Amino acid sequence: MVPSQLQCLFAAAKQIMDRHTPLIEQEALATMLETGAYNRHVKRVRRATASGGKTCSTLCAADLAIYSNRRRQPPSFHVVVWFRDLPKRPKQR
Repeated sequence: MVPSQLQCLFAAAKQIMDRHTPLIEQEALATMLETGAYNRHVKRVRRATASGGKTCSTLCAADLAIYSNRRRQPPSFHVVVWFRDLPKRPKQR
């Protein structure tokens, strides 16, 4: 909730930034948050992707070990890899 003294400023900023507010999506998300459905969904998706994330992480670690330093992180489909010995790219003009 925006304080009443800032509502006009925020409304003007929103008009500059975009012309569309996805009302149906916002209502659906608000309902999911209020009923706890969003938290259940996130937990379900995390469980479903955990094994695939572990597999992806293991494969990347094995295949890229000689080329990189892989950062330890929770299992997910997002992997951060720092490649060693790559030449620095010259600056673009």
